[in-house]
Amino acid sequence: MNTTFRTLSAGLLLLLSTISAFGAADSDQPPVRKAPGEQEALTITVGESLYKVNGRKMTMESLIQYLNTTQLKLDQQVQVVADPKAQFERVANVLELLEKNGLKNVKVQTKETGAKKHL
Repeated sequence: MNTTFRTLSAGLLLLLSTISAFGAADSDQPPVRKAPGEQEALTITVGESLYKVNGRKMTMESLIQYLNTTQLKLDQQVQVVADPKAQFERVANVLELLEKNGLKNVKVQTKETGAKKHL
């Protein structure tokens, strides 16, 4: 039994030293998140004063951090929904940010307020 305990202790020490050697235990990098499901589109809503990613409120800074720390496939479908009252510059900034991150499968639509309009 004493031999088993020493073997387990040695194994645990080896595991901990391996994790420490690769920097997993004390990394300064933000954690990498998994992307939405394969068929699930990433929806970014651009409002007058805030952004939403799949319904979660964000600032531009947190949106940048999200895109930098999330594993997204380059063919990830992204839907940008713009509030009609949002400044175009805010929408353009999001589109530029997506392009910088290599995301090209992007659709843009305006968010309808009230009843649907037929042309």
